[in-house]
Amino acid sequence: MNPASALALAQFYVIDAIEDDIWYRVLPGDDWAGITAKAVARIGLPHLVGREIVLQATNGTLRTFSQAMLQLCPPPERKEVPETELDLETLLDVAM
Repeated sequence: MNPASALALAQFYVIDAIEDDIWYRVLPGDDWAGITAKAVARIGLPHLVGREIVLQATNGTLRTFSQAMLQLCPPPERKEVPETELDLETLLDVAM
C-alpha cells in the first residue's frame, strides 16, 4: 500500500496510545488464553461503539482483543537484578 492510501484510510479509524502501566490477562476462547500482556493502544472506528485493545506480550508480539476477552490484572512481577559494578576489563571481555 502506498503512503497516500494509508493516509487516506487513517481517517476511518481512531488510535489512542495507552501510556499507563495497564495489564490484561486474555480469557479462555483464544490461542492467547491465560497470557498476561501490556495494553499499548485502543483502536476503534468512529461510527462503531467500543474499541479493540492492542496488547503487547512480553516477547513483543502484538494482538488486538475486544474488552470482553480481557481481564484486568496486576503487572507481572519483575525480577530484581542486583546492581553490580563492572570494571572496564569485564566489559571488554563481554564485548569480545
